[in-house]
Amino acid sequence: MMEILTFANNKEAKRFKPIILAIYFFFCFDKGFMKILIILFFAIYLPTTKAEEFFNNKVQVEKKGDNIFLKGSDCNVLDKEAKALAEWTKKIKENPNAPEKCTCVGSVCKKRVTAILPKIVNSTQFVKPQISGPNCWNASLVASKIIPQLRYSTAQEMDFWVNSPLCKEKKSSAALAPGDLIAIVHKTEGQYHGFINISENLSFSKNGFDTENPYTLQDPKNVFKTYDVKPECERTDNPGKCVTYAKYYSCMTMEEYRQVRGSQDKELKDAIKSIGVLECSLTRSLFTLDPSDTVDNIILMNIEVLNEMISDVYLGKKFKPEDAVLWEGLYYQIGAITQQAQLKNTVGM
Repeated sequence: MMEILTFANNKEAKRFKPIILAIYFFFCFDKGFMKILIILFFAIYLPTTKAEEFFNNKVQVEKKGDNIFLKGSDCNVLDKEAKALAEWTKKIKENPNAPEKCTCVGSVCKKRVTAILPKIVNSTQFVKPQISGPNCWNASLVASKIIPQLRYSTAQEMDFWVNSPLCKEKKSSAALAPGDLIAIVHKTEGQYHGFINISENLSFSKNGFDTENPYTLQDPKNVFKTYDVKPECERTDNPGKCVTYAKYYSCMTMEEYRQVRGSQDKELKDAIKSIGVLECSLTRSLFTLDPSDTVDNIILMNIEVLNEMISDVYLGKKFKPEDAVLWEGLYYQIGAITQQAQLKNTVGM
């Protein structure tokens, strides 16, 4: 929940409209819930900033139609950033095309990077959901291909995955790589924010759960500033007096994990498939302004049934030891999906 609390300090751009069709094709009241609504009520009145403030003076990102460009004054810098983006794409087992040439007109240089970007960036750059909920923790887990769909994720879901066998923490002495997952942690509240490392000039983040918060490549310094991480707390093994600090993880994709730890449990496979269908429908409704109450009610009823079944298996430990990670992941996944469905039905549009 700390990401929602932090949202009150966040600044976002307003001048970009979501690319709804890209999302469509790419992504097939508990006690704390009232706090979400109260904070959301106040958050929608906060001032916003220009999109340029996501970036530094070395690298900016521009989107024209379906194409995404890096923009700056030095092609050497832009070529280096494009290489880092392509390395992230390879890390998550996607295949970037050959990079295009950087060109300059006067002091302004541009490099089209559409063909080398991960699919999630091409589909979501500057996009805002139509319904509140999709947040930073979810964006970082989807961008790491640990979970499949854009929606609300809980702090518990984030904490579970970064501490699971899929992720390995990197100490401050270890070199960072494009695609590493960064978790900003609050010293008393735990998980605070999540985003993706690319380079010293670029990261990928969604800074908040509201409809005014776009998915975007941005300067990591902007993210650290937004979440009050002091420079000395950005990379440290001993946070000490840091109120908020960053932890770094190298994570394998869920597909890689399942190839190594494939399960023969039919009930587990059926549960994964059933959740996938419901989650895809829910995600689509968050980005397409589908007002159908009937569809929402069907989703909620099926989520409730799956929630009871998964909770029974997980809490009752009715699974093989080698399947523990996948069942526990489903437990946190269905819990977050339930909260997203409640948020959508309660807050509406």
